Amino acid sequence: MTSVAGWVDRILRWLTLGLAGGAALSIAGIFGIIVTSVVMRYAVARPLGFTEELTGLLLASSIFLIIPYVTQAHLNIRVTLLSDRFSGVGRRVIHILAQGVLVAFCAVFLIEGLAFYDLAVRFRERTELTRLSIAPFKMLMVVCMGLTLVIALWQMIRPPPEGEGLKI
Repeated sequence: MTSVAGWVDRILRWLTLGLAGGAALSIAGIFGIIVTSVVMRYAVARPLGFTEELTGLLLASSIFLIIPYVTQAHLNIRVTLLSDRFSGVGRRVIHILAQGVLVAFCAVFLIEGLAFYDLAVRFRERTELTRLSIAPFKMLMVVCMGLTLVIALWQMIRPPPEGEGLKI
């Protein structure tokens, strides 16, 4: 079981690192668009017309792209009021319940997100200025939350992390 668990952990880590790289590229894209828009504003007195629209989509994308990595690496903020008071089986039960909350959230997001994606495809939703299709951005959110759901389920059967994450 240990070798299989290690194998699954490595696959999830590489998948989430790839998505985190995509988040970094999204942030770099935001930077590039804003710099280009500012230069154009002052050089030719005409900024890019789609800056706000595209940077908003890239920002939302970067957030969803990083969520699986943060979850997989146990870097998310944890409220440890209960878990710090228990050890052994009690701590394990609290860990499972906490992961269950995340699983429920991801499942609801997945179901609702797929419905919104379907609407975006059916009605061919597009942004106002650049007329970019919104469907790929909505699917990205669904895929990232689906992977986060898989990670949360996997972490439910793994031992709780020791001293990891940001504590409140």
